[in-house]
Amino acid sequence: MLQLDELGRLLTNVCNIVPGGLIAFFPSYEYEKFVYTHWENSGVLARLGTKKKVGYNWSNVFYVGMVFVFLVLLSTKC
Repeated sequence: MLQLDELGRLLTNVCNIVPGGLIAFFPSYEYEKFVYTHWENSGVLARLGTKKKVGYNWSNVFYVGMVFVFLVLLSTKC
């Protein structure tokens, strides 16, 4: 879980620097849900939400050799 916490801190720091949106990629749909649940329980999603709007869509997965969109951090907080 330490690696997931560190990844969350990394994305939060990147959100401080990048003016536009971000997309996080994960190797599988199941792992995506695992990470999302961990970040939700640990407060990472709340911290990301203070930087950018967080969006995800588990019902519309687009495949290009791997699960594609998990987390979109939009350029403006709504």
